Parts: sequence; C-alpha cells; structure tokens
Amino acid sequence: HYSSPNTTYRFYAEVTYLPLSIFVATPFLFEIMPSIGKPQWWLIALALLMVDRVLVIRSNAPTFTQRLDWLERRIGEARQQEGGKRFYTNTYEAPMDTLIMPWGVAYESLLLTALESPDSAATLFIQEAHNKQEEALRTPDLFIAAFDQLPARQLPDRYFQLGSGLYRWIEE
Repeated sequence: HYSSPNTTYRFYAEVTYLPLSIFVATPFLFEIMPSIGKPQWWLIALALLMVDRVLVIRSNAPTFTQRLDWLERRIGEARQQEGGKRFYTNTYEAPMDTLIMPWGVAYESLLLTALESPDSAATLFIQEAHNKQEEALRTPDLFIAAFDQLPARQLPDRYFQLGSGLYRWIEE
C-alpha cells in the first residue's frame, strides 16, 4: 500500500497531496487569511514553498529519467533485433528497481516512441506473474496493457500507428 512508510514507490503518494491541499487551503484562505493584517510574509512563505516543491521535483528527476532512458534503449534494441512494434517481457527480465511499477510501461512506451512521429510508435508490455495474458499475446493487432486490451485500430491514428503484428518476446 502506498501510504505505508515502508513502500518502495513513494512517488505515488504525491497524488494524494492535491486533494489534501484543497481541503486544508480552503478554510485557511477564507477563515485565517482575512484576519491577518499584513500578507507580505505570506507571499514570501508561498514563494519558499513553491521553490521547495520545484527542488523536490528536480531531486527526483534522475529516477524517472533513468526509467525513460531504459524504455527508449530497450525498445530500440528490440526493434533492431526482432523488428516490429510490439514487444513483451516479464518482471523477472525487467529491472524493477528502475521501472518501479510495471503497470504503466505499455502506455509510457507508446507515448515515448510516438514523440518522433505516429508511425514510430511501439509498445512494451511487462507481463506480471499474476497477470498472464498468453492468449492476448497470440492475438494479432491488439494493444495490451496491464488493465486493458484493445484493438490497435482503436488507438487514434493521428498519434499512434502500430500497424498489424504480434507481440514479440524480448530478453534483457
């Protein structure tokens, strides 16, 4: 569970800060701020808070840059060795300390590779032991993600042109 202090993927806890900040800031803005005479020091505090958050984002950037670099490199190698645009591997072959959470890799790899052009789009599916999709992997022209399978033709052609083909196994 991501709220556990022992979890390995603390980055996901940031998602809960936005709703929390709304619940905390609303009464603060309407009840406490009007009673304060000089708001200048609040502006300084807000600026410092914003600088702090930017520094936290900056300090976490290498973790996510390594993740994107691995995806880009791995898909490039797979294209050279195997050809095609659809690849899969499992959690035993993938560096889980770099990927952190494998469920988003299929979408992330699709978006990352499509940055160059829609016809450069490719996808990498990380198959987890509890989520085997052997039949789907043998079905032509599917886009497979951890929680979804859909025909590739349903992806918007303007952004993603996967074409036809099967998923190909790749090893690390």
